[in-house]
Amino acid sequence: TDLKQLSDVIKFQREVVVELFMEARSALKVARSKKKLHVIAFGGFSGEYSFGRGSEGMNLHSLSEIVDGVDLVAYVTEPDLLYYIVRWVKFEVGDCPLYVALRPSYPTLFTSEGIATEIKNALDAGAAGVAFYNYGWTPLRNFQWIRKGLDNARSD
Repeated sequence: TDLKQLSDVIKFQREVVVELFMEARSALKVARSKKKLHVIAFGGFSGEYSFGRGSEGMNLHSLSEIVDGVDLVAYVTEPDLLYYIVRWVKFEVGDCPLYVALRPSYPTLFTSEGIATEIKNALDAGAAGVAFYNYGWTPLRNFQWIRKGLDNARSD
């Protein structure tokens, strides 16, 4: 059936990605490298584009046992939604550190309150830290908002 074939393709894709990361981990070990191995996962983008929490053919549960961290790109405008996305991914990755990338500019986060709330929600949901992208699109005033949000999160 079509669903069985689709399921087989997705399973194959996930297995290949895990194998590639296992090879990368092995190569780092052989080279005695101190470099960290992270995987980037898509957590969603709301706004003019579609939203969806998917792992692009990756088994984050399996990968979390191989990598040093998971970097979750979550460009969503709804702070409560961000909280639940991060909680779900944290459930998938267990003890593996999870870092959430936020977009502190239009059309995603374009108020001081929005930035502060998403930083807090990401950390409250289990993220080990947050990152921000794309500075080239970020107005200078938003950097003060980022600082304020990080300071507030540290004081909680």
